[in-house]
Amino acid sequence: MYLGVHFPTDVLGGLVIGLIVLWLFVKWWPRVENWVRSLSLQVQLALTGPPLLLLLVARDNDVVTGVGTMVGIGVGLILERRFVRLSSGPFGWLSAWPC
Repeated sequence: MYLGVHFPTDVLGGLVIGLIVLWLFVKWWPRVENWVRSLSLQVQLALTGPPLLLLLVARDNDVVTGVGTMVGIGVGLILERRFVRLSSGPFGWLSAWPC
Protein backbone atom coordinates (compact mmCIF):
# COMPACT_ATOMS: atom_id res chain seq x y z
CA MET A 1 0.00 0.00 0.00
CA TYR A 2 2.83 2.36 0.84
CA LEU A 3 4.28 2.09 -2.67
CA GLY A 4 0.86 2.15 -4.30
CA VAL A 5 1.13 -1.42 -5.53
CA HIS A 6 -1.66 -2.95 -3.42
CA PHE A 7 -5.07 -1.81 -2.30
CA PRO A 8 -6.27 -2.27 1.30
CA THR A 9 -8.53 -5.06 0.05
CA ASP A 10 -5.43 -6.92 -1.21
CA VAL A 11 -3.88 -6.78 2.24
CA LEU A 12 -7.10 -7.78 3.96
CA GLY A 13 -7.60 -10.65 1.50
CA GLY A 14 -4.05 -11.87 2.13
CA LEU A 15 -4.66 -11.75 5.87
CA VAL A 16 -7.88 -13.76 5.56
CA ILE A 17 -6.24 -16.36 3.31
CA GLY A 18 -3.27 -16.60 5.70
CA LEU A 19 -5.55 -17.14 8.69
CA ILE A 20 -7.49 -19.84 6.84
CA VAL A 21 -4.26 -21.64 5.89
CA LEU A 22 -3.04 -21.37 9.50
CA TRP A 23 -6.33 -22.79 10.81
CA LEU A 24 -6.19 -25.70 8.34
CA PHE A 25 -2.56 -26.41 9.28
CA VAL A 26 -3.29 -26.46 13.02
CA LYS A 27 -6.38 -28.63 12.50
CA TRP A 28 -4.93 -31.22 10.08
CA TRP A 29 -1.18 -31.37 10.81
CA PRO A 30 -1.29 -34.04 13.57
CA ARG A 31 -3.32 -36.37 11.34
CA VAL A 32 -1.08 -35.82 8.33
CA GLU A 33 2.07 -36.29 10.41
CA ASN A 34 0.80 -39.57 11.89
CA TRP A 35 -0.17 -40.80 8.42
CA VAL A 36 3.25 -39.96 6.96
CA ARG A 37 5.05 -41.59 9.90
CA SER A 38 3.07 -44.80 9.30
CA LEU A 39 4.48 -45.04 5.75
CA SER A 40 7.68 -46.90 4.97
CA LEU A 41 10.93 -44.97 4.52
CA GLN A 42 10.90 -45.66 0.78
CA VAL A 43 7.38 -44.23 0.38
CA GLN A 44 8.25 -41.17 2.47
CA LEU A 45 11.27 -40.47 0.29
CA ALA A 46 9.22 -41.11 -2.86
CA LEU A 47 6.82 -38.37 -1.75
CA THR A 48 9.68 -35.91 -2.22
CA GLY A 49 9.97 -37.08 -5.85
CA PRO A 50 7.35 -34.82 -7.48
CA PRO A 51 9.22 -31.64 -6.48
CA LEU A 52 12.34 -33.21 -7.97
CA LEU A 53 10.55 -33.36 -11.32
CA LEU A 54 10.41 -29.56 -11.27
CA LEU A 55 14.19 -29.52 -11.28
CA LEU A 56 14.16 -31.35 -14.61
CA VAL A 57 11.88 -28.85 -16.35
CA ALA A 58 12.77 -25.62 -14.56
CA ARG A 59 14.66 -23.04 -16.57
CA ASP A 60 14.86 -20.42 -13.84
CA ASN A 61 17.72 -20.58 -11.33
CA ASP A 62 15.49 -19.24 -8.55
CA VAL A 63 13.02 -22.10 -9.07
CA VAL A 64 15.81 -24.68 -9.05
CA THR A 65 17.29 -23.17 -5.88
CA GLY A 66 13.93 -23.06 -4.10
CA VAL A 67 12.85 -26.56 -5.09
CA GLY A 68 16.27 -28.01 -4.29
CA THR A 69 16.20 -26.39 -0.87
CA MET A 70 12.74 -27.70 -0.07
CA VAL A 71 13.57 -31.24 -1.26
CA GLY A 72 16.77 -31.18 0.81
CA ILE A 73 14.88 -30.05 3.90
CA GLY A 74 12.24 -32.74 3.33
CA VAL A 75 14.72 -35.57 2.87
CA GLY A 76 16.80 -34.35 5.82
CA LEU A 77 13.73 -34.21 8.06
CA ILE A 78 12.62 -37.70 7.04
CA LEU A 79 16.06 -39.20 7.69
CA GLU A 80 16.56 -37.29 10.96
CA ARG A 81 13.20 -38.43 12.31
CA ARG A 82 13.93 -42.02 11.29
CA PHE A 83 17.58 -42.46 12.33
CA VAL A 84 18.95 -39.56 14.41
CA ARG A 85 16.07 -38.38 16.65
CA LEU A 86 17.98 -35.31 17.85
CA SER A 87 16.71 -33.92 21.14
CA SER A 88 17.68 -30.51 22.43
CA GLY A 89 17.12 -31.42 26.08
CA PRO A 90 16.33 -29.02 28.91
CA PHE A 91 19.03 -26.47 28.03
CA GLY A 92 18.43 -26.21 24.29
CA TRP A 93 21.45 -26.54 22.05
CA LEU A 94 23.84 -26.41 25.03
CA SER A 95 22.83 -29.90 26.12
CA ALA A 96 24.18 -31.31 22.82
CA TRP A 97 27.51 -29.46 23.23
CA PRO A 98 30.40 -31.88 23.92
CA CYS A 99 32.01 -31.11 27.26
